[in-house]
Amino acid sequence: MKTLYFDFYDESRKRQVPVSVYLPEKEGNKLPTIIFGPGYQGLEGLTEEELLKSYKCKQYTYLAEYFTAKGYAFVSIQHDVFGDVDGLEKVDPNAIQDEARRHLYIRGEANILFALSQLEQQNLPLRLDNLILSGHSNGGDIAKYFVNQHPELVRSLILFDARRARLRPISPMQVLMFEADDTTTDVGVIAEPVQENNAMRANLDLTVIKPRGALHASYIDGEITEPLKKKIFTALDWFLGSVA
Repeated sequence: MKTLYFDFYDESRKRQVPVSVYLPEKEGNKLPTIIFGPGYQGLEGLTEEELLKSYKCKQYTYLAEYFTAKGYAFVSIQHDVFGDVDGLEKVDPNAIQDEARRHLYIRGEANILFALSQLEQQNLPLRLDNLILSGHSNGGDIAKYFVNQHPELVRSLILFDARRARLRPISPMQVLMFEADDTTTDVGVIAEPVQENNAMRANLDLTVIKPRGALHASYIDGEITEPLKKKIFTALDWFLGSVA
């Protein structure tokens, strides 16, 4: 697996957008691409140097290794950077989380669009349309929000315990969603069958898997166990075959 790192800078927002790119050893032409959002990165108490060393966009290598072995490019975008003052620590836990966290989803949407525009300029063998979007926790919620806004760019979703943002695709969407033992997906995240022809629900080809022993924090390097990896990879083998 080849690893590249870019520290893009969005001049219009005065914002860094760090991106880790993982490629197969034998690069093909226009590789199918996974765009991944890591879980929320708490910033409190960290110096800029400490944060740079601990970016979560570099902490899902077990997924990068899996996807690159299958012939995919894996692109992980860091959504939380030094200087952010409006993170999850500031969100009212008693509020409707899809609404209270919306500013994070909008910022993440902008990060993805900017990263795609910059990657197009890097002469990399990436196919940057017909994407598979993925993410863990808040990164997965950003992926759901992005799909709601830009369904034309995305063919499917792979979510790792992304419990907060509502998924409302306006076109058919295949979704694989992993959950955990110690958390629960918020009510209303998946559109409920409140009417005979509920298009937002009908558009979903949804598979939910709650692996026994999986915790919310266990979908990241350093926490992932070998038995959980095996279950994830088995599910991914099936899912990728169904969306190919």
